[in-house]
Amino acid sequence: VVDLTGRVGGQSMDDTKAAVANFARTAPENMRMGLVTFDDVTESTPISTERNTLRQLIDATYARGGTSIALGLAEAGEMLSGESGRRVIILLSDGADGSADLIDEVLAELNRQDIIVYTIGFGGVDVNYMTYIAQSCGGQFMQAESTEVLGQIYAQIGTTMTNDYVLEFEAMNEPEEFLRNMEVSLTGEDAFAQEEYHVGVSPEDIAAEQGQEPLANYFRQIGGSGVDAAEQGASQEETDGQNGGEDGF
Repeated sequence: VVDLTGRVGGQSMDDTKAAVANFARTAPENMRMGLVTFDDVTESTPISTERNTLRQLIDATYARGGTSIALGLAEAGEMLSGESGRRVIILLSDGADGSADLIDEVLAELNRQDIIVYTIGFGGVDVNYMTYIAQSCGGQFMQAESTEVLGQIYAQIGTTMTNDYVLEFEAMNEPEEFLRNMEVSLTGEDAFAQEEYHVGVSPEDIAAEQGQEPLANYFRQIGGSGVDAAEQGASQEETDGQNGGEDGF
């Protein structure tokens, strides 16, 4: 999904087209691909293993005005909805979105379909917005400081797409331990990875709440170790008197 606005286009459009075309050329032959370009409207080529149509659309692109990231992502999501296998969108944009009010609805639908979104920021990019899009759909944001590195970023994403695995597991031991450590190694290979993660609320969220006044106080202690013994005795005598000498609450 490629942004055709002037901030991404102009003099850099040739580099952008070259990076996208090279990604299509070097991708595995069995990888099905399509292209969506957008400004105020979207144009697309059907998803297939045929690269000629894709290259023709890439060659025909040029910088224009307006921008609608949400509509571009929605178009790509519809194209991928009938596809099987791992489904991925790579979005190249500066993050300016004239249809930002639709983005949450679009991202929710992409999530529902388990479509992963990688975002590439270019120019004076809105880092927060592009990171939000990627993280909302299980992807990653990468920033291109210049058009020269676009090809490297596309290649990196391509490697990730073809070498990425999702490990699902259920941790049952030591349920009181919130900090966990996971280790992954490949048998017979010199490959090892390690990651720390937290179960439930993160320590940062817990620390942020320390020292704050409670939002409400619905409970009041009567009796017990926190109350002066003389006070407790007086309260008990008063209660007994009000209930004719019988225990009362």
